[in-house]
Amino acid sequence: MISADPWENAKACAHARENARTNPDRWARLTELIEMWTNLANHRLFLTRQESASEFEKIGALHAKLLGPQASLVTH
Repeated sequence: MISADPWENAKACAHARENARTNPDRWARLTELIEMWTNLANHRLFLTRQESASEFEKIGALHAKLLGPQASLVTH
């Protein structure tokens, strides 16, 4: 499930990455996703609310695609 907190989403990806050690492609994609969430978390203070929401939506779509149908957006 995708959280409204980018740090929590990075943490979820890190957890999923632990189970992807035998699949180098999935491991690499999860690593990239962790970096995306971390970058958003680190830079969202410098983004407008609209820019932040747009980035969250884009990364969230990749997150849902990679982690499966159980990963759906949560609005808080």
